[in-house]
Amino acid sequence: MAADGERRVTLHHGPAGLRRIEAAWRTLEEAMPGAPFHSGYQWHRAWLEALEPRADEVMFAVFEAGDHCRGILPLLAETASAPRWQPRVLEVPRRTGMDLSAVTMAPGQRLADWWPALRRALRAASTGSFIIRLTGVPLEPASLAPLAGMETRMITRVQNHRCWFDCRRSHEAITAGYTTRLKKILRRGHRKLAALGPLTLRRHHGREAIDAAYPEFLRLEASGWKAEGGTALAQDTRSRRFHETFLFADDGARLQINLLLAGETAVAAQLCARQGGTLSLMKIAHDQALAKASPGSVLLDLLLQHGCDTATCETIDLITGQPWMENWGAARTEVADLWLFDRPATAAVARGATRLRDRLRRIRERSE
Repeated sequence: MAADGERRVTLHHGPAGLRRIEAAWRTLEEAMPGAPFHSGYQWHRAWLEALEPRADEVMFAVFEAGDHCRGILPLLAETASAPRWQPRVLEVPRRTGMDLSAVTMAPGQRLADWWPALRRALRAASTGSFIIRLTGVPLEPASLAPLAGMETRMITRVQNHRCWFDCRRSHEAITAGYTTRLKKILRRGHRKLAALGPLTLRRHHGREAIDAAYPEFLRLEASGWKAEGGTALAQDTRSRRFHETFLFADDGARLQINLLLAGETAVAAQLCARQGGTLSLMKIAHDQALAKASPGSVLLDLLLQHGCDTATCETIDLITGQPWMENWGAARTEVADLWLFDRPATAAVARGATRLRDRLRRIRERSE
């Protein structure tokens, strides 16, 4: 029993189910102001409406105690069908271009305490034995706290890392981590761009960002290699709908667009999501004709300086870990795929098989 009533898990399906739980999800968000931007209602609505071809098959597991929503976990079977003897793999949302996952639970709540109720709900829905796969979970305390107590059911596989900056430090402390190569790039970039006019960082929020800055972002992104590959938002209509559904909601309350101007001309831009004290750079763009002047790097450096000097945010999150970020000396957090097994015994067998596979792979690599 939970302190405020019996724990129960109900399943809601597809877009209609998501609409039914909107009020509960938004109330839950209000209790979690520092939660990652990809854990909220609007992110999942954008994913479901713009990107998910099997939207009607998505299940939203809602954790309730008394009259309160304590957590929400979206799940989608990896395949539409599976042999009865094989556990079903249930994934959290993917296909956003950013494989990020979060267990959205109110502070102090643990998925382990809700696991029996979740199992009952899934079995009642004829799911049978199952494995839940969380893709792209940062291995940091805030992300792992809801998973405390799941260790015997969980396998963790590090896949990558994400880079970020702590803007509670001084700008001088951050630039001390820049490589010599990056410092040269920034000096050259400032010199070349300043020849076009005074350099200015402009930060746009809400409706102003939607109406004035967003067209500039689209123009800059379409000037480069993303347009040639068809991945710029101006060409990729599904991705554009996803980003606009997410960022433009509530009159752009979470939207921030940063522009670097040389004189009165925008030469670089950042499309960002603001959540609590964190500013996350979702997409970046620059004028391809000025690529040798590195306007994107100059913009990032100016943003870091502004963030540190004005205390406008605590963290600037680059979301991913790309090779070019190594030059910036950014902090790193490992990102992993987590597999949560229906039963601890199944997890133990899978863990042993994984260790054996890894050992055999290392032996083969040494022998080659």
